[in-house]
Amino acid sequence: QVSRLASLFEVPTLLKKINAAMERISEQLAAMRLLWDVASEALIFFDESKATLWRSVHPEVLEDEARRKAKEVKALHRDIRWCSAFKGLDQEVRTFLVTCPLIAQLGNKAMR
Repeated sequence: QVSRLASLFEVPTLLKKINAAMERISEQLAAMRLLWDVASEALIFFDESKATLWRSVHPEVLEDEARRKAKEVKALHRDIRWCSAFKGLDQEVRTFLVTCPLIAQLGNKAMR
């Protein structure tokens, strides 16, 4: 019906541009939703890691999971890399990856 009205008022080219813009917006919205899902999973992982007792820490598993989170962040769509949510999540994951070897070293028996 919208295309019929557009042809009636002789503006079908404007309708095409509007539809293309709306499609881009829908794609960006889906990418942002995925970003927030990945961010919430990563924050839950960080909180659980911080709450883990020292005796229960397995540095290799911790680092593997952190690397998996980093891959999830890098796999997000390029169109959302400009936003502060992406930049903040990327920085948090990188910081956590830097601390993983330190945790492994602190768990070494020579450090006790």
